[in-house]
Amino acid sequence: MKNRKTGTAIPFRVVTLDKPRRLRLGMGTIIEFEQLTGQKVMDINKDTEFVTIAQLLWVMMKREEKDMTFEEAIDIVDEYGGDLTEIMSIVGEVIGIAFGEKEEKKLEVLPETTPEN
Repeated sequence: MKNRKTGTAIPFRVVTLDKPRRLRLGMGTIIEFEQLTGQKVMDINKDTEFVTIAQLLWVMMKREEKDMTFEEAIDIVDEYGGDLTEIMSIVGEVIGIAFGEKEEKKLEVLPETTPEN
């Protein structure tokens, strides 16, 4: 079923880097990522290697620019992305959006807390 606002069936998250970019995970993006890395998107968590997060981000970015290389995507993020924790959080949010989770999948490392008695 298509999203009425965007005309697309795949929900997305807009992030402004060198220009506004629509990051989304559709079947094609998921398959490309899993074939590239041998890892499942749903297995990504706070312990995932950063290069894997960068590869997922690249695969999402190149859905709009088919010829974008991994190095070009990294250069764009380095130049315009700001805080890498925020970028990781956005990637987690996109994963959550794709799988219909009410809360986005958090990738940033949060400080451990202990419950008060």
